[in-house]
Amino acid sequence: MMLKKLILLFILNISVLICQTDENILHQYYLKYGMLTIGRAELSFQDSSGTLLSHLFMYSTGMLDKIWSVSDTIKSEYLLDSKQLIFHSKAVNEGKYHKRFQLRHTENAAKVLSSKSYADLSSYYDLLSFLHSMRHQNIQTGDTLSSNFVDGANKASAHFIVSESKVLKTARGKQNALKFTPYFESDKARKNDINVSMWFSESMPHLPLQLDIGSKYGDFVLILRH
Repeated sequence: MMLKKLILLFILNISVLICQTDENILHQYYLKYGMLTIGRAELSFQDSSGTLLSHLFMYSTGMLDKIWSVSDTIKSEYLLDSKQLIFHSKAVNEGKYHKRFQLRHTENAAKVLSSKSYADLSSYYDLLSFLHSMRHQNIQTGDTLSSNFVDGANKASAHFIVSESKVLKTARGKQNALKFTPYFESDKARKNDINVSMWFSESMPHLPLQLDIGSKYGDFVLILRH
């Protein structure tokens, strides 16, 4: 039961948090809890005639997959020239919990198909289009960033500070990395002592190297392997 709560916390918070545009890109990650590898993730980007097609797939492996299967997917379409999010979908499959959301931009609004409500997406990213936008940002320690996000049927503003730089050991060897720390207040974060950090390569294009999520239940790490 404790492990189930840990995995659910990780999946929920990577979603809240809430990438080279001239070729297909695939990043693969290990999901670790302590010394255990409990899952994998694949993050892909494709530039299709100026439309960025993004896909994140995260799934459980090994013993966890037998006792509490996780299979979550996020997809999006984003117009690179006009910086317009035109499609976002999210499928959550965690144990017996299943939920799907889908947004499609129209001329004046974007319809949230799962709840029949509407949201303006003209100045919003989803998680994947945001990661892509970071690839060629001119950033350094001390900088702050703010962006609007959609995640499933939710909209929110997020703020980040580039708080630290250090050398990380990765599957691609040692890399100079910049630490992005989101600063926000929420009842969930306070209740579970949640703290989050993202590490991007210091050189351009900035690769998402590692994601750390700490909570009162333990620490999760998403580590780039390819």
